[in-house]
Amino acid sequence: MHENGFSILTLDEETRTSILEYLETTQAFFQLPQEEKSKFSENEAMKKKNEGYLIVNGVKEYMKLKNGDSKLPNHDPAFKEKFERCWNAFYKIVHTALHIIGKEEMDDGLPYIESKFFDIIEEKMKLRSSVSILHYFPVQTPEGVVEGSVPVVDEDGVNIPSAVHQDTGLFTLILCSDVQGLEVQVNQHPPCLYGKETPEHPFFKVETIATPHQDMFCIMGRKIEIFARQRPSHYQATWHRVHLPYETERYSTLFFADVPQ
Repeated sequence: MHENGFSILTLDEETRTSILEYLETTQAFFQLPQEEKSKFSENEAMKKKNEGYLIVNGVKEYMKLKNGDSKLPNHDPAFKEKFERCWNAFYKIVHTALHIIGKEEMDDGLPYIESKFFDIIEEKMKLRSSVSILHYFPVQTPEGVVEGSVPVVDEDGVNIPSAVHQDTGLFTLILCSDVQGLEVQVNQHPPCLYGKETPEHPFFKVETIATPHQDMFCIMGRKIEIFARQRPSHYQATWHRVHLPYETERYSTLFFADVPQ
């Protein structure tokens, strides 16, 4: 994690089942008529937080929900229970990750995060963390995107529905998809400015070494640096992106472990 910016976790059957049940019911929601889906994007407060149901630039749609959200889709009578099981399954993982990383000893023999912050982080993380399911539309040509929008395209003509970025929270958990596309920048030390790809800082197709819907990736967000006891931080936020061939559909399942600013 320190050097490569990500780690791979293999899920137990109970955790895997909880996550996949929620993925399946959210995929069913995405198949509803657009007017039905749009009912869950009418809440202005949620829109400002990029929560609920949203379409992004005509390239992808997603559902992002926090624990305790009251406005939920009603296409599946068991949606609430499936979401809560999924959220809890993810949270158990980030709880463990926080304690492993936070208590890791640095060169001076003291932990990465001061112990007094743990209870504060966990309390706030329960309120702020969210599950997101992203549906990347199958783009037919560079000009043929849904609603006429054009995706970001690099010099090789590759569809980039999620450009290079760092997540703002503590950690992000990403379920290995059955459609490869996630790329992570490796060799984090020293970090590369703005995630620019160089021979020393290449991007790696992490899903080529993991099992779809069985393994999960854990990557760092910017706030993990904020709580570092030492500067510069031992851990750096991970630059990552999604590359997809044209005419390819993909679902991504993520858990954003976060705390308020």
